[in-house]
Amino acid sequence: MKTFFKILSVASPLKGFIFPYICFTILYVLFNLINFSALIPILEVLFNGSSPNEPQIPTSTGFGAAKEWYYYYFNDLMFENGAPKALLVICAVVLASVLLANIFRYLAELSLVSLRVKIIENMRKRLFNRMIDLPLSFFSDSKHGELVSRITTDIQEVETSVIYTLKIMLKEPLMILGFLLMLFSISVELTLYSLVLFPIAGLVISALTKRLKSKANETQEALGEIGSVVNEAIWGMRIIKAFNAQSFIGSQMTNEIEKYSEFNRSFGKKFQLAGPLSEFLGVTTVLCILLIGGNMVLEENYLLPAPQFLVFLIIFSQILPPAKAISQAYTLMQRGLASAERVFELENKSDRIIEEKKSIHVTKFTERIELKNVHFSYDKTEILKGINLTFEKGKKYALVGSSGSGKSTLVDLLPRFHDVTLGEVLFDGINIKKYGIKSLRDEFAIVNQEPILFNDTVANNISLLKNSEKEKIIESAIRANAHDFITELPKGYDTIIGNRGNKLSGGEKQRIAIARAIYKNAPILILDEATSSLDAISEKKIADALATLMKGRTTIVISHQVQSAIDADYVVVLEEGLIKQKGTHRELIGTKGVYKNLFSLSPN
Repeated sequence: MKTFFKILSVASPLKGFIFPYICFTILYVLFNLINFSALIPILEVLFNGSSPNEPQIPTSTGFGAAKEWYYYYFNDLMFENGAPKALLVICAVVLASVLLANIFRYLAELSLVSLRVKIIENMRKRLFNRMIDLPLSFFSDSKHGELVSRITTDIQEVETSVIYTLKIMLKEPLMILGFLLMLFSISVELTLYSLVLFPIAGLVISALTKRLKSKANETQEALGEIGSVVNEAIWGMRIIKAFNAQSFIGSQMTNEIEKYSEFNRSFGKKFQLAGPLSEFLGVTTVLCILLIGGNMVLEENYLLPAPQFLVFLIIFSQILPPAKAISQAYTLMQRGLASAERVFELENKSDRIIEEKKSIHVTKFTERIELKNVHFSYDKTEILKGINLTFEKGKKYALVGSSGSGKSTLVDLLPRFHDVTLGEVLFDGINIKKYGIKSLRDEFAIVNQEPILFNDTVANNISLLKNSEKEKIIESAIRANAHDFITELPKGYDTIIGNRGNKLSGGEKQRIAIARAIYKNAPILILDEATSSLDAISEKKIADALATLMKGRTTIVISHQVQSAIDADYVVVLEEGLIKQKGTHRELIGTKGVYKNLFSLSPN
């Protein structure tokens, strides 16, 4: 139940939802009980077939007083006006109580709807914000489809099962309690018999529900795998079609669907067994009560009149639906709890970049960034090994080396996309862990090999909604050589560019990314293979845009092609996580080593 209460805590403060729900539910139960309370004197009249003598004012107090006063008013009504009129009045009372009971039931449901919506809204917000706070290494390891599944399918499962059971867990026990009090007022002994029989049925249901939770976990994980395959298929559709790989991706999907179906079938068998089993046990319990109570009516030494026993059976039968609903809700809740645990598992991920409570705000980059004896490991694999390097303000640096040499990882340490395993990174002489993460990252602008664009307008992709100024957006686009093609789009800067910017060419996407970096106007610029995989015309336009962007900025260029290092102030050559060479292009090209070999292999 710990997970269940954790779900409720998401809607904190709860009193605005729970208190009205409890109040309306109590009123609903009370008016519902009035309907059954009215049955006893009515049945006695029908069984006896005559009017009572003049009623006597009750003198007793305590639990039985309410019952006696009810009998007194009913008998007085019947004594004064006759049985037919008394029955008419009681029917009117029952009708009014049914109306009020359903009004309060509706109000209780409305309170629960507000609670359900608030919980799901907060869960999705919290999970997404928590997810985007995780380091880049987490996303490299995770299947994107599974992450999507957790924020959509899993939370939907919480809504349809756990939140649904909330009303059962609050309303049904109150109804059972009220019915039990009425049963005790009719026959204490017979009620105690029923309380002995109920736990036996409960133990059988409980044994079944324990198996359901493990099956629910397997089912939800299998569903996440399906989402992952779908995500990969959509993302790689061009390659799938180009290589006629439909059968390959189709077989992957078939395997995951069949696995999910098997888990779902196993869960369904146990889930569907819960209803018939609880109904059979309920009917068995009623028959036992009928057998015991019937003997109490038939034997002369038991003072349980037939009308009261009939009402007892009617009320006892009303206990069964809420008891059955509780068992079914508990069964259903196992699936929702399994989904909730997957959600909270992601929320509780500890491998995030931790910001110090009394962090320093970066005001301005003034001197240098230093890496001192920096080591970085990922999954026990050492990526960087004892890096000592300095980036001076206003200079251009080139990091070159073959793929996998650690270039991008090294640069990712500067804005704290990862934290060093050993050593330290100093920003103007202060360890970057002492800075606020947001203010530190405000000092960096990044242009990647594959531009990261969103399914939004051109303007929003440039500004990312940070202090969005139309004039500044246009100015940034002009400086990035992007203004001309943007104005030719159907809606200009308000054109939606599609998922990953798929409505634009490669060169156009790259110029939007450069315009974004210009708009940010950060003092440190990181170019990660920014001009690779482009045609000559696009590369010329982008090179001009980059030249504009780099003016007055500290620039770090990452490339496996040494041609990009020719005009750099300083070149760093990495190989297998180690700095093999460093110096100017002129110095390195005249020295035998990795750099000269790479230069001789690169296209002129």
